[in-house]
Amino acid sequence: MRILYILLLAGAAVFYLLYSDNLSFVTLIMLMVFPAILFILLLITSIGISAEFEDEHIIAEKGRPFSMNVKVRNRTFLPISNVRIYVRYSNRFDGKIYKRIVNIPASSKSCETVSFNMNYAHCGVVDIEIKKVVIFDLIKLFRIPKRILKTAYATVLPEAVPVTAEVTSCADTDMDSDTFYSDRPGDDPSEVFDLREYYDGDNLNRVHWKLSSRNDELIIREFSKPYTSTILILPEISDCHSENEADAVLGIMNSIAVYLVEQGIELTVGRVLPQDGGAVFEKIQHSEDLLYFCCSILEDMRADSMTKLADNAASSENTMKIYSHIIYISPDCDIDSLSAIKNASSARLTYIQPVSDVKQKRNAFSEADEYIPVSLSDIGSELLNINL
Repeated sequence: MRILYILLLAGAAVFYLLYSDNLSFVTLIMLMVFPAILFILLLITSIGISAEFEDEHIIAEKGRPFSMNVKVRNRTFLPISNVRIYVRYSNRFDGKIYKRIVNIPASSKSCETVSFNMNYAHCGVVDIEIKKVVIFDLIKLFRIPKRILKTAYATVLPEAVPVTAEVTSCADTDMDSDTFYSDRPGDDPSEVFDLREYYDGDNLNRVHWKLSSRNDELIIREFSKPYTSTILILPEISDCHSENEADAVLGIMNSIAVYLVEQGIELTVGRVLPQDGGAVFEKIQHSEDLLYFCCSILEDMRADSMTKLADNAASSENTMKIYSHIIYISPDCDIDSLSAIKNASSARLTYIQPVSDVKQKRNAFSEADEYIPVSLSDIGSELLNINL
């Protein structure tokens, strides 16, 4: 459009030189003043333009496209022919930056929404931000950039491949445990879950007589239910040196956890807290618990600042002793980590290692009771008949 305007202006100038009359003069003046009018109008519209994400957080699945919506608001009485939005996004794991440009017109006093698809091939948290917007006049003769820092993020969940497992260790529910459910009562009198009023049919042995005498009504003690999950999964993110390895570790963890939840079997998954590097053990009872855990571990995942989960978990000996089966997932495990886990618990230890070639001979890993190599490109092939 700039070239066209220059040609028109040159033609008007030649026309005025050849035909020096009022029409040629007015035409030349209008073409000379027209850019100034466009620029002033563009300055006015730049004051009233804004852009922001419609949703600050989106949950997506690895390898599947998802949409990000951007709302562009024009508060002025002038339409804008084109608003160019510069978007930048990066995965927190490796920090690689990618860029995207989105264009949309904006009518006067309106709020327009533009969608653009993203398809992230790796799991993790993708930080997305609007760096700036650039607005153009009607004939795109001028442009004015406007810095707008708006952020959002997408949590890309790991895949869950089908698992066909023989569950044996979960049948042992008589193990002593000092950990109790926070959301359900049980029959363990060593810990009181809640106090409530008496209902017909309640066991009189559970009446809190001292408190009942003070309140002139029967008060019942509800006992706690000990946590009896015997499967602990430890995904070692600190050993992952690439996005493919992180995908495999979290994909294996998620696949096993999804299978156990679908079977109604409770489990525990460990992760490292970024604040102090300590290990925390999350109880997974429902699919919502697993979703929350996946979001938490992905938000904290970094390629260069992860603390070793195995060492921190092994230091929690009292917690480790309540499990009968520990599944340790790492692409690059050392003997010391396996030994630390084994020494902290008498549980059966399964070591699952994502590798590039499952046929390649590996170390015996005598510290583990079972060793399962899994292909980085096809984690489901070796998880079809895992013994839990």
